[in-house]
Amino acid sequence: MATKHNSIYWLDNEKYHFETEGASVIIYDDTNNVLGTLNDLMFKGKVVENVSFKTIKGTGVYNTKGLTGLPTSVPTDKRAILSVTAIGATSSPDMILYKVIGSNGVIAECTSFNGTFTDWSVGGISLQNTINTINTSLSSLGSRITDTNTNISNLSNSLTTLSTKFDKHNHDGRYPQLSGDIMQGNLGMKYGASYQFNRSNGQTVNMANIDKNDNFTLGNNQLALNIVSSQDVKINGHKVYTDLNSGEGSGINADQLDGLDSTKFLRNDIVNKVQADFELENGHELRVMPTNNNSTDPYGRILAASGGLVLGVKDANVVGIYNSEIWSNVPITLAAKNSEGRMRFAKSNGTIGLYYNDGREEMGFYDWGRNKFLSIFTTNGDGIMRLPESPYFNGRRLFLQNETPTGDIPYGSVWIGF
Repeated sequence: MATKHNSIYWLDNEKYHFETEGASVIIYDDTNNVLGTLNDLMFKGKVVENVSFKTIKGTGVYNTKGLTGLPTSVPTDKRAILSVTAIGATSSPDMILYKVIGSNGVIAECTSFNGTFTDWSVGGISLQNTINTINTSLSSLGSRITDTNTNISNLSNSLTTLSTKFDKHNHDGRYPQLSGDIMQGNLGMKYGASYQFNRSNGQTVNMANIDKNDNFTLGNNQLALNIVSSQDVKINGHKVYTDLNSGEGSGINADQLDGLDSTKFLRNDIVNKVQADFELENGHELRVMPTNNNSTDPYGRILAASGGLVLGVKDANVVGIYNSEIWSNVPITLAAKNSEGRMRFAKSNGTIGLYYNDGREEMGFYDWGRNKFLSIFTTNGDGIMRLPESPYFNGRRLFLQNETPTGDIPYGSVWIGF
């Protein structure tokens, strides 16, 4: 187990603090590249996997697996010990001795001289001599580590003495200043406690806290809360809608509008069934727009007028409907093409009125209550008026028939027969 030491170092009357561990001394090459820790390279074995053994150039012991370039007699799918001894510059040694010990007990060696590698030789020089050499090196390094630990221990004692002095004042970096300081780590707060701010009147208010049930509260009911963001504010990844980003195009699918379900409103893309009265204020109109919805084109209109209703088109009234009359200030055309058009008057017994039959080109009066023709003005466009009954003229009748007249025959009537 490594011992952690805190020390102080004096240089030109300047005081420097540092801490280290005896087992965490880092070894660098001469170009300041990290080769590994002293603990890994000399004691535990630095772990290296799935690279070429030729990339390993620093002196030390390596815990390897999956290295390429090893002799085929050394299993690469299992752990192997690779011992490297290098002389010359640490980043580019002049000569390197590689010795690998496989999990099956096979020992092989090869060397590199100025970047030229020899073939692997199984056995090589005496294993015992190599082990003795390694042990001698480790013993020497162990002595150096012992000396280093002694120095660290001395530094630790100095730091302990210095720490005692520092405990008596508050000018070191362990304490944040009251103004203008920056925290270098996390600032923790236990549940039940709160982040507090002082109001302008000196009152202290809680602004953020977590209770024992892990409920987080932000803000205070005595203060207004204004959240400022360069983008939309989100809760659990979902956008918060405000008066600035809501409305049409926002993507909100509201269940209700002004407390009413969507079925209570008219839609412009379907046939609407209205189950209540629809009122137009006096002077306002209901427009029936053309297909292209261009208000400059003629359009139908229903206008709410005082005492009645007016039907028309853009800028023109056509028909007015009031309590006791229907009027129009333009000609009214009834469609009768390829059919029969009728204008009827209701009476106590059915209806009576004017008709036009396009198939016969016939126009006349008819009593639909009695199923009886009253008169015909034209047939097939001949312009001849036809009367199925003898007509009255100034209280007298004109009979044009062969049979002797019967029924109502006023004095002075004329009968013409054959």
